[in-house]
Amino acid sequence: MKSLTDILPRRECIDVVIDSDAFNEIDDQFAIVWALLSRRRLRVRAIHAAPFENARVTSFGDGMERSYDEIQRLVGLLGPGVDPGEICRGAIHRRSESTTGSIESVSCLIELARNYDSENPLLVVAIGAITNVAAALAVDPDLADRIVVLWLGGHPTRDSHNHEFNLQGDPVAVREVIASRVRWVRFPCRGVAEALMTTLPEMESHLRGRGRIGDYLFRIFAEYEHEDLRAPAASKTIWDLAPFAALLNPAWVGLVSLRQPHLDEQLLWQENPAGKTALEAVRIHRDPVFRDLFAKVEGWAATRSES
Repeated sequence: MKSLTDILPRRECIDVVIDSDAFNEIDDQFAIVWALLSRRRLRVRAIHAAPFENARVTSFGDGMERSYDEIQRLVGLLGPGVDPGEICRGAIHRRSESTTGSIESVSCLIELARNYDSENPLLVVAIGAITNVAAALAVDPDLADRIVVLWLGGHPTRDSHNHEFNLQGDPVAVREVIASRVRWVRFPCRGVAEALMTTLPEMESHLRGRGRIGDYLFRIFAEYEHEDLRAPAASKTIWDLAPFAALLNPAWVGLVSLRQPHLDEQLLWQENPAGKTALEAVRIHRDPVFRDLFAKVEGWAATRSES
């Protein structure tokens, strides 16, 4: 596996499942909308709510429920004409915790993937803690032969630390996915997805007044609670666009092939010469990503006669 084209299906429109902690902050919303409006390239088969835990929720499982609600809200704002596939609830516990019972997203992914194989895989784009994917692989290890996982998480392999939200959310799940034979592509945050920065004036110029979904995306950006985006020179990274950028146009993202390192107990990457071959993003061209996102939101609003 030397490049993304080695593992992508050989057809113009590819099937994807999105696994998202959509209520965590505001970047998932942009990524989900972009994917749903990129219908010539992506066919979204399902959207799975991923768990998370921060000050916005009461527990890891509450994060999943809030994400499920936010995904439903986004699809409702887009209205008729988009097909998100099945919207499923995900795990409510980390992989390190003792759990019983089935997980809706696990059953959905396993069932969907039955129609795919190694030459024609289902793409799973995970933009939160990778708990749901790890749980599915634990239930059905052969799932690894029918999917490719693109995950936004962690920092670059040679970075000095891995203090990153998605990775810290469930490190055991990360180790389980690494240990499986699933093919995967990782999009580090620092220095890579971090390039996907935008500003309030840019959001206002290109999203405000572009239908219900454009106004919603602008509002959640303008009201982002962790930063004052009205301050001079303020900007915000829309991290979760990164893996979708690679699928929509591989030329926008630079990837390298490497031996997947081990994640140690201090959450540091350690070299692993026996690790499976993986792809890791090393750079992203920011401008065409936002240009395409803005154009699709504006085009969607125009077709619906919204202002």
